[in-house]
Amino acid sequence: MVRARIALVTVTALLLPGAARADAPPSPPPSPPPLTDDRGRTLTLRGWNVEDKMHRGADALSAITERHFRDLHDQGFNFARLLVFWDDLEPRPGHYSSRYLRKIERILNWAHQWRIQVVVGEWGPRDSSLPHMARFYGDALASLDRYSSGWAGYVWCYGGGYCAVDKDGRFQANKEQTARPYAHAVAGTVREQRYDATTRTFHLVYDSSGRPGVSELSTPPTATGWQVSVHGPAVARPRVVPAGERGTVRIWTRPGASGRVTVTVSARE
Repeated sequence: MVRARIALVTVTALLLPGAARADAPPSPPPSPPPLTDDRGRTLTLRGWNVEDKMHRGADALSAITERHFRDLHDQGFNFARLLVFWDDLEPRPGHYSSRYLRKIERILNWAHQWRIQVVVGEWGPRDSSLPHMARFYGDALASLDRYSSGWAGYVWCYGGGYCAVDKDGRFQANKEQTARPYAHAVAGTVREQRYDATTRTFHLVYDSSGRPGVSELSTPPTATGWQVSVHGPAVARPRVVPAGERGTVRIWTRPGASGRVTVTVSARE
């Protein structure tokens, strides 16, 4: 049975002993600790909500199909938030629906098959074509990149309104901004990661400890593709992601080497 793991991040403020000087500048707020995998790599999660609010009872979750997770994967996303209804899970007090649990398990199997993790989180407007929505997405994504390890847009479905894509799988207005390069897993201490939407360039800077490890970057399919450059004691494969393809770029630290690694992913001309 596939297990869905939900990572809960707790931020703890450390109070230092001693009186602070009156003229000392205020200390910046502590950054949230990063999410890590079982290899100690720093994770970044990008995805969308997956839900079925139209069907309940015997037909509950029937609108969710394997296509949802295949398309999320093909656009470069790596997780989803699955919405479930407690009254379908526990139709009578103390009696849990084995049929509903089997449906959840089937959905999680699809997610596992397409390497999509299931976590919690949501945000997003109903009509992304309204004036200033381009700025909304730009500002919101920049803020989430600074203050969180992951987010889930609302909602991955095929149609209008809140849906991320139309019936043919094309992004709704401005929602294509969510599909951008990011570092899925970093084998080292992250010093900087940012995406410049104007130049369509992603920068990742991290310190490698010298221990064996592989970092992974994800790139969405675009009309021109992507090119990758690395400075420091590491190599990248592949160095070019062809047009129209989703890419997974792996960064290997040279054996025994340590130091700062800078990775730049930019749109091909």
